[in-house]
This record gives sequence, structure tokens and C-alpha cells, in this order.
Amino acid sequence: MVAADARAAPEDLAAYATVADRLLRYEYHGAGRDLPWLLAQCSGDWVLRVDADELASPMLLAVLP
Repeated sequence: MVAADARAAPEDLAAYATVADRLLRYEYHGAGRDLPWLLAQCSGDWVLRVDADELASPMLLAVLP
């Protein structure tokens, strides 16, 4: 699942859709205020949270299933 707030650009949404099984949109209500709702949308055994200004390291990408 990828979640993007309403401020995300259409070209970013298109890129997210290529790697996500679910793409959620939501209204931004301030830093961290939406996190409990976003986490409640997850259904896996673990959550990898990456903000738009972060990158996963090559080592992390190598070990992800």
C-alpha cells in the first residue's frame, strides 16, 4: 500500500501506482496527525514507512521480499 496526501502531484501518483497493490489518497491535516489512521489501513505483519523526502538504502532493498 502507498498512501499519498492530496498535495501529491499527478505524476507522483502515477509512479506510486506502478509499485503499490493499493494507493490511498487522504487530506493532509498536519505532520503526524494522520499517522494513526494510515497505520490502521495496513494489514501485513510489518510496516515500512518511508516519507517523500527519504530513500531506502540499497542494502535494505536487497533484503526486502
